[in-house]
Amino acid sequence: MNPNLSKYYINASATGISILFLTIILVSSLMHKKERLSRRPFCICTALLLLLLTIDCGSRILEIASSYSGRSPFIDNLLRIFYSLDFLIYSMLDDFFFLYLIASVEEKRTVSPLFMHGALKVFRLGLSTSLLSSLLFIRSFWTGFFFISNEQDIFMPLPWYSVLVVLSSLISIANMALMLRQRKYLGIGKTISCLLYILIPLGLTYVDISYDLTSSYISCAIVMTIIYITVDLKQDEELLNREAAYAKSQSENTTMHLKLMMSQIQPHFLYNSLSSIAYLCRKNPKEAELAVNEFSDYLRMNLRSINSKRPIPFEEELSHVEIFLKLQKRRFPDQIQVEESIEVRDFPIPALTLQPIVENAVKYAVETRFEPTTIRICSREKDGAYVVTVEDNGPGFDFHQKTRDDRPHVGIVSARSQLSNMLGGSLDIHSEPRAGTIVTITIPKEKGDCNHDNSCSR
Repeated sequence: MNPNLSKYYINASATGISILFLTIILVSSLMHKKERLSRRPFCICTALLLLLLTIDCGSRILEIASSYSGRSPFIDNLLRIFYSLDFLIYSMLDDFFFLYLIASVEEKRTVSPLFMHGALKVFRLGLSTSLLSSLLFIRSFWTGFFFISNEQDIFMPLPWYSVLVVLSSLISIANMALMLRQRKYLGIGKTISCLLYILIPLGLTYVDISYDLTSSYISCAIVMTIIYITVDLKQDEELLNREAAYAKSQSENTTMHLKLMMSQIQPHFLYNSLSSIAYLCRKNPKEAELAVNEFSDYLRMNLRSINSKRPIPFEEELSHVEIFLKLQKRRFPDQIQVEESIEVRDFPIPALTLQPIVENAVKYAVETRFEPTTIRICSREKDGAYVVTVEDNGPGFDFHQKTRDDRPHVGIVSARSQLSNMLGGSLDIHSEPRAGTIVTITIPKEKGDCNHDNSCSR
């Protein structure tokens, strides 16, 4: 067999295998349901590389066929078209790979507008250079500036062809510079894979020119396969895990919200309040009317607070608690004494934070005994924070134990979680058997002040 033909057969075979792998990768990536910023540029790079190898394989087949049947104007013109497309796509490939790197960095962190503006400027410059180089390349079929075309050898590079190679190399160097500067966000695996993608073809370009091979194209296909298997598939798995974790978190939040709603309904409180109102309707209609209005206000504020996703003014939450205590005092007129020491009111607090604490005081300190119980509510500023305390002189309890009806303290758990998540605050409980209970809410002033204007609006 002719040595040149052997070279073409080997090259065409390697190209065919690369085409098969790239097709599998492209189809797999396109069929993936989870969208990522870098997926589209990756698919464009893979499609361009697939088209590049297909065109190269077609040109090799034409060269093999022409070696048997002889050259014809039709084959020569077709080869010129193939060579022109080959050069154009190969030049654009580096530009879109650069775009892929930008998207990969943006996936890991929020990039500044200045970085994006500069990166996109480099991308447009590279793409414009590729198009200009391709036009000059195509003109060389007639001018013979970068290469010559004749009957013996349709493509023979001239010294000026190195200029085009240098332009392409500059784009590769820009890719490499960006990648090395952003290696922290690309990760070790993607950084190494991308270095291989840039450096190996760059080194093989001169080999391909000297021996009329396409080893640089094939090496790009191999490295692109490695990037997909070792990096992109792993990122897809991480994305699925994050979405599963987020879905689980949302489900837990919904469950907590439903539990909170159920805990706030308190059937025994509703029944007792309605029974008290029914009793007042017979004995004291005016007091009954006041009780109905208070009960209506309580329900309205309760439902509105349950649906609130932002902090509300402390004064609003305090007003809600005061209505609740008025209703309770109608049930226990001689057992509840309320004291308030409110030094500061103008700060935010998550909805339904104070109320479950006061409800617990009534439930554990008032309903379980016949002695008078004092509930004291205080607010003050201390050490750069807003501090709210709810204190009772009841029997005390162990917060870590479940309630008597074998349900956890849902309202307290939710209040503590909302304080931490919304305002970076905390909720501490100090209680001992027969020594009363003190609940302390602490909200950092810097968090409270910065959230006050935007978050407290209803």
